[in-house]
Amino acid sequence: MLGRNITSLITIIVDVANSFNIWKYYPIKSITKLDDKQVMILIHDNLHFEQINKLNEKLNLELLDQHPRTVKANVALASAITSYARIHKMKFKTLPNVDIYYTDTDSFFVTGDIPKHLLDNNDIGKYKNELQYKENGIVKTYKITDAYFFDKKFYLQIR
Repeated sequence: MLGRNITSLITIIVDVANSFNIWKYYPIKSITKLDDKQVMILIHDNLHFEQINKLNEKLNLELLDQHPRTVKANVALASAITSYARIHKMKFKTLPNVDIYYTDTDSFFVTGDIPKHLLDNNDIGKYKNELQYKENGIVKTYKITDAYFFDKKFYLQIR
């Protein structure tokens, strides 16, 4: 499979009264109410919190205190990124000798070989082959023997 790295998450439990301080400063994955006094919050961990804090210092966060919101999303930006990813991936749909079995915004499962100039595990904008590994200094690739695609973001691969 080709795609991006998985986001690292941290789970914290806080009092409802203090939860505002968490979602004001951290990107939230989910919030689960445990009881009337506590919530469990899943936050993204592998982000540049120093940069986020610098941005927050420049914002007027007092306005957030007056009008809190639980969703931190920019629909226009998300839509633009998704659209660009679809356009970018169109070139893969016409590659000779490559069959696409599953695709998502940032990944796809294919048979056949992807041209080497489109792959680089370290270069932003190119695809990472997540089936590659090193053994005794030699780069090898896992082979998927079976794959089952049940629904969006719900699949099983057998190596």
